[in-house]
Amino acid sequence: MMTTRNGSSFVRFCQSAFSILSFELKSALFLGAIPVLAGAQSYTTNFTRTENPISEKGIWNNGRNVGLHWTDVRTTGGIACGTQSGMDTGIYRYNDSYAILSGFPPDQSAEGIVQISNPVSTCNQEVELLLRWNSVAGNATGYECLSRCLSSDDSYMEIVRWNGALGDFTYIARLHSPLAGVRNGDTLMATIRGNVITMYLNHRMKLQATDNTYSTGNPGIGFFLWNCPGSNTDFGFRSFTASVLPHASETRQTKELLLKGGADPQPQTTSEVCLVETREYPGKDDAMWDALYAARNGVVYTGLITEGGSAHFYSYLPSRNENVLIADMADFLGERGKGIRTSGKIHNKPVEDDKGCIYFVPMNNGAGPRNIDYTSWIGGHWMKYDPSSGKLENLGLVDEGIGCYPLAIDDSRKYLYGVGFTGYFYRFDLQKKVTRNFGRVTNWDICRDIFCDDEGNVYGCFPVGRVWKYDARREKVFDLSIRVPYDPTIFPTQLGNPMIDRSCDWRAVEWDPADRVAYGVTCGSGSLLFRFDPHEGREGSIKSLAKMCDSRFLDTERKDIPYSTLAFALDSRNKKIYFVPSARDYSTGEYVETFGSDKPHHLIRYDINAGKRIDLGEMKTPDGRRVFGCEAASVATDGTLYLCGQVELKDPGKATGIIGKIPVSLQLIIYKPE
Repeated sequence: MMTTRNGSSFVRFCQSAFSILSFELKSALFLGAIPVLAGAQSYTTNFTRTENPISEKGIWNNGRNVGLHWTDVRTTGGIACGTQSGMDTGIYRYNDSYAILSGFPPDQSAEGIVQISNPVSTCNQEVELLLRWNSVAGNATGYECLSRCLSSDDSYMEIVRWNGALGDFTYIARLHSPLAGVRNGDTLMATIRGNVITMYLNHRMKLQATDNTYSTGNPGIGFFLWNCPGSNTDFGFRSFTASVLPHASETRQTKELLLKGGADPQPQTTSEVCLVETREYPGKDDAMWDALYAARNGVVYTGLITEGGSAHFYSYLPSRNENVLIADMADFLGERGKGIRTSGKIHNKPVEDDKGCIYFVPMNNGAGPRNIDYTSWIGGHWMKYDPSSGKLENLGLVDEGIGCYPLAIDDSRKYLYGVGFTGYFYRFDLQKKVTRNFGRVTNWDICRDIFCDDEGNVYGCFPVGRVWKYDARREKVFDLSIRVPYDPTIFPTQLGNPMIDRSCDWRAVEWDPADRVAYGVTCGSGSLLFRFDPHEGREGSIKSLAKMCDSRFLDTERKDIPYSTLAFALDSRNKKIYFVPSARDYSTGEYVETFGSDKPHHLIRYDINAGKRIDLGEMKTPDGRRVFGCEAASVATDGTLYLCGQVELKDPGKATGIIGKIPVSLQLIIYKPE
């Protein structure tokens, strides 16, 4: 314990977890001044005094007091708020109210609990956290981390650099999203360590940027009001804490800049971070496509791929919080040790019947090994897994040497449907255990998803943007005249195959039993989201809804947009659609899969009722590990989104691949919407 020179307050010194001296100031007592210390310090207040401007016994320095051109912060009724008129014009519109502390080292954080009594959509009410702030007469510099006091499509969060003069500022990072605004009781936090500035809302990372302009300064609070005169006390902070961050090594963002040859003088920004959880698989499979399904009982099933080896079928029980191997398919089908090609893939999303049994089809279809005759593989089998007994059953062969890509089920008629590697359409009678071949539905690339509507009709796609239909009543397949929307000016998956590959087809599609329509995303054309109503008109209708490609391709004339992934899922109950677009750069010389790109991968959500697309941000785990590419998605009945993709590892010994220098493995990815 020690007493300051005026004897009115005390500070407590203690050793922190990082072996740095911690200086904590009790909010109920106030210092006459904060001495500049080499160690770490923190300050907390609940704004219990009524002051205009805020002082708390000389702790705070205000905008008008030291900056002259700006306005002061005051405290009243247990909150800190601004004093702007809200009606100034020109550069004087930006005379924000601010107050800053002193004596803090460069790496610091500011955190406040927001008080909002009357959010108004017709004006701008902003709460601000200030970092590395310096102010003298006519000059204010530092980083302003702000959020609008509104929760709507017009909400925003921004990191802004003040350059000195009134009205002179630079946006470093901006996020416009319903999830970016603050509501009453929310906790807003901003930190700066080195050159990395990060904003958090309710302890979840939302926005991040790097900037090298200011290396010293102090934390503080600020407020901005425009077009709402007299409403200063409608929003503010009801508590505030400023702290020093523990010393740490450079962040990943800084290291990446240094590897490129030094710090970049221009701000490097990323959008909002979408926090996800991950669960490892017990095996070493290195690939997967589409084979992910969240069953009605909450269990999640995954089919992973080992090219030239065996596919593996897993289940994830949320109650056990782990992935469990159900079957090694090559072992189960008795293919090992015979010198033949094995079932190395499961390339279809499993389907479920009314009793909760799960169905899928493993296959080889080019999986190798390439030194073994491809005709040695016997073919794919209709598989059934009964979770009540834990029994996996082989129901029979699809066709000789053929396995299925897409799969669908007509539960009322007890039929499975699939499209084989060579383009033939198959139906399997679950009661009679009989497979029927209805002929070829495509001569070129095979669509990866089909769907069955509420009348038992099945729909698929073939180049160029065409749709075929299996009529359940007539038991016939025929082509429709309607077309899947596509933009032929955007590059195909391969420039060597300009108009006959999958880029003109849909990539993923899912039936919505509530609205009796299907939603899907095109393979090319910038990943166009569409709505297919098979009951409208003579053949149905298809309507384009939004472009779902990576956000960096939006509002541009670029044609080199990579083709879509299979990470597409419908949340029918909550009227949401989720999609993880490819983030890789387009390859003009060769066909390149989604996996392997080190670009940030974002989760995109489409609100069906509002008709709006929202970029939820780059997917990262709470400990900062990145997600690199996803190729499957499914939504559980409780709204949880499950994905499968490559995830950064801390332990290189568990890696099944390397992206750049980063070890990765396939993992189950879990996103729980707010």
